[in-house]
Amino acid sequence: MKRMEIHAEMDETTRQAREALLEKLRNDPRIIRFLQTEKQDGQFLEQNAGAMGRYLDSLDRCSRCRGLEFCRQPMKGRGLAMHVVDGILEETYVPCRRQQAVMDLRRHRSSYRIFHGDPGDLELSMKSISMERETPEYMSSYIAAMQSVDKPGGIFLYGQPGTGKTYLLTALANDFARQGLKVSFVKVPLFVQDFRQSLEDPEYRQ
Repeated sequence: MKRMEIHAEMDETTRQAREALLEKLRNDPRIIRFLQTEKQDGQFLEQNAGAMGRYLDSLDRCSRCRGLEFCRQPMKGRGLAMHVVDGILEETYVPCRRQQAVMDLRRHRSSYRIFHGDPGDLELSMKSISMERETPEYMSSYIAAMQSVDKPGGIFLYGQPGTGKTYLLTALANDFARQGLKVSFVKVPLFVQDFRQSLEDPEYRQ
């Protein structure tokens, strides 16, 4: 792809605005870092001043981010990314870390055939469980759960209510789901209730 050069005369106001923009770009650490990373010089910056100005504006919007609901980007949850390919500056809009987290969570949730948990439970992970204050029995359960990942068959956890069985298995199910495996997280009372309601559905009985 060849660059098309168009030459046009600028009035004094436009020229001053361009010079002010170039001065701002030359002194911004983020632009300096971009030029160094992409191995470009001042001439490249002058040729792409408008695009680099838009890039800087996008970075500024994200630097004051208060959450996706307050996103100020033209495309919600997506910021402007710049790359140089064969000397040509390419602009693309990419998901920010917050939007990427939402996308990952949706992809993760889609791996569940059945999920009888709260939305916040989807964020649990085996790696996030701390063993510092846990009992030896719980540590044994944790190790058994981890070892069950690469073994055929299943694992059966038992104990008094409130000892962390559901928490542990939810985290384990999430780790499977994050790998793209199909998972069902079923609580028996809810499953029985759903089953009874299905039996009352004429279409289901057929």
